[in-house]
Parts: sequence; structure tokens; C-alpha cells
Amino acid sequence: MYTQPTRLIRLPVVIEYTGYGKSWIYHLISEGLLAAPVKISACAVALVEREIEEWILLTNSSPRKRR
Repeated sequence: MYTQPTRLIRLPVVIEYTGYGKSWIYHLISEGLLAAPVKISACAVALVEREIEEWILLTNSSPRKRR
């Protein structure tokens, strides 16, 4: 069985994927609603692309309140 390698993406890509700003993304991470970033160097972090994609799918599949 073939599995794709884990791809790490930086914050600008996460912002593009989600449409959320930096502060809101870090708020979601601090609340445990979005996967925590992975430290890739002393000054840099990245997020696992697959985890972000799964979160987007789960968020979009949940029922929304209508006005």
C-alpha cells in the first residue's frame, strides 16, 4: 500500500487554504481546534498539510446555523 509522504506547510499556505488570518489560526491552535505546528528549526514552525486538509473537510461538513 502506497502512502503519500508527510508534507509540511508554512503559515502563509495555511492562511491561503483556510482563508483565516494569522491571529485566528493561532487562536484555533491554542483552543485545540486545529493541529499544533511542528518545530522545523530554532525559529520556524510548519503544519502538517494532511491535518489541515482533514480539519477543513470536517469544518465544512458540520451543519451551520442559518440566519
